[in-house]
Amino acid sequence: MNTLIYIIIGIIIVLYSVDQVNPTFNKSTPLPGDINDLNQSKTINRVEPTVYKKKTNVLTQPNLSNKTQENPQEKKEIIYRNVLKVIKELNPLNTYNCWTYIEVPDKDYNLQLFYQKYNIPYYFKKCIELMEERVPKLIVLTPTNIKDYLPDFPFEMNYISDIPLKLRIDFLFACILEKYGGICISPGTIIYNIDEALEQLKKYELVTFGGNPAIINLHNNLNYPNSYVIGSQKGTSFIKEYMRYLNLYINNNSLYSFRIKNNSDILSYMIKIQRPLHFHYGVDYDGTYDNFYPISISSYLGTNNINFKNKERLLLISVPYDILLKGTKFKWFLELSEKEFNESNLQIRRILHRENI
Repeated sequence: MNTLIYIIIGIIIVLYSVDQVNPTFNKSTPLPGDINDLNQSKTINRVEPTVYKKKTNVLTQPNLSNKTQENPQEKKEIIYRNVLKVIKELNPLNTYNCWTYIEVPDKDYNLQLFYQKYNIPYYFKKCIELMEERVPKLIVLTPTNIKDYLPDFPFEMNYISDIPLKLRIDFLFACILEKYGGICISPGTIIYNIDEALEQLKKYELVTFGGNPAIINLHNNLNYPNSYVIGSQKGTSFIKEYMRYLNLYINNNSLYSFRIKNNSDILSYMIKIQRPLHFHYGVDYDGTYDNFYPISISSYLGTNNINFKNKERLLLISVPYDILLKGTKFKWFLELSEKEFNESNLQIRRILHRENI
């Protein structure tokens, strides 16, 4: 009996260890989530869920290229990664990754005032550090490593793109979720606890947060989430269609038969049409509402305390990064140095460190 118990414990330890390994790169390869190379731009009020049938997924593996076949060491490494990937797929202890994205927002910002190591605004750098502390398995996507995860990604991701930033990131996240699954967290999001949402992905196809900013009276309706934080199982019919619709909108938005005010409208439309197995965290959980109204960027960057709708339930704070980075209104905040940010009395600094909320 003792031997059997030891064997079971050993199997569990091995499966857990396999789950923690990233099969995309070997140990000699730089960590793809590293943001050191950002400047090298290469080309609950909970809502009760409704249950619907789910579809199964098909696992495919890439063929070895001729170049790889000629190099025995590379061939061994790719075989190792593919075998590890299959084991992870079949692993009953497998857990999903969390993903985020960051890029240098604009060459015209005063980079001398940016955090010198990363050349991104200090606030965004701190949000990533907080994610690394509080998110079990985080991958940081940048313009330099997207192709490592999505070799066929069709657009260039950098500040000179003519595609709006949030639309680019929503599409990137949809592609990631279709291929890998997990939870995608927008840049500038303050994470307190994402573990519970990750657990929901074991049962639900889709996990969403908050409310569509354009529809105030339905901010806790599971059909009208925002798209700043979104989770999905890999390869579901819902995430495939959501990705397809975003791609259509990028290429020709006249193809739509419904009115679009923002990217969250596409998500809402797909939820109502596809009816996925869905778990939704309302605005009590994502810090986007006070007792009555949506919280503005100016309130986050002000000095007055914010009365969150339910501060005891907060799992994260979804700061609308697209508004923060748009235009010059908040340029003063983006150019704060580390010292200036940490010595400020800004509400966003207190929220980030969870002081007095």
